[in-house]
Amino acid sequence: MTDPQVSKAIIDTSALIDVLDGVQSAIDLVLDIPEVYMPIFVLAEAYYMAENSRDKAKNYLLVENLRQRFALLDVNLDIAREYARVKHDVRLTHPKMPHHDLWIAACARTFSLPLIAKDKHFAVIPNLRIITW
Repeated sequence: MTDPQVSKAIIDTSALIDVLDGVQSAIDLVLDIPEVYMPIFVLAEAYYMAENSRDKAKNYLLVENLRQRFALLDVNLDIAREYARVKHDVRLTHPKMPHHDLWIAACARTFSLPLIAKDKHFAVIPNLRIITW
């Protein structure tokens, strides 16, 4: 169960994968937060996973069903500026951090929302609150 004061959060691909895979602790965490936002980058990664799967039709349907559960976050000027700051913050210590994760972190920091994720590399990003399961 999450902190009862968490009413909004951003979902990362790692959390979405565990939800799709039926990991109950991830499902419970996501269901416990009233408003969960999905960055367009997370949706793109989910579509890519469905495209590369053996059962494309089934997995696209799963992604679509989850997409409807979350509010979609598209890129805007504020997020683009925050991406530059996030990338600057980690450029020396973690130069190989995946670009999608930098964008996802930028979304969370732009809106001052916690990030539902289990990827440990998010911990090096300053001013980013992580919720994990």
